[in-house]
Amino acid sequence: MSLLMYSCQFSHFRGQCEAVVHYLRLFQKYLFPVLINSVFLNLVDVFTVGNKFLRLKVTKVCAKSY
Repeated sequence: MSLLMYSCQFSHFRGQCEAVVHYLRLFQKYLFPVLINSVFLNLVDVFTVGNKFLRLKVTKVCAKSY
């Protein structure tokens, strides 16, 4: 979890994209409310700072998590 959060704060575009995609696996594997809340907060940070492609990836991950 902490490695994914660190990857999202990278300035490298590829690292951010991979981290966003791996969050979906966390949603599917661990259904703990505290973890999901933390992941969503981190995805919000990526969404506000990222470009259009990252925003699209965040939107797809959130849509698939339901």
